[in-house]
Amino acid sequence: MQTFVKSSLYKITKKTVTSKSVLKLNSVAGGGFAISILAQ
Repeated sequence: MQTFVKSSLYKITKKTVTSKSVLKLNSVAGGGFAISILAQ
């Protein structure tokens, strides 16, 4: 897993997942997240 912190406002994390992977995402009120899943 690689994590890149561009600023204190957001974080970019890249990881390899499979059909059995479970992603735990934290979201707070007024916040959110974006996710992209790409085939290799």
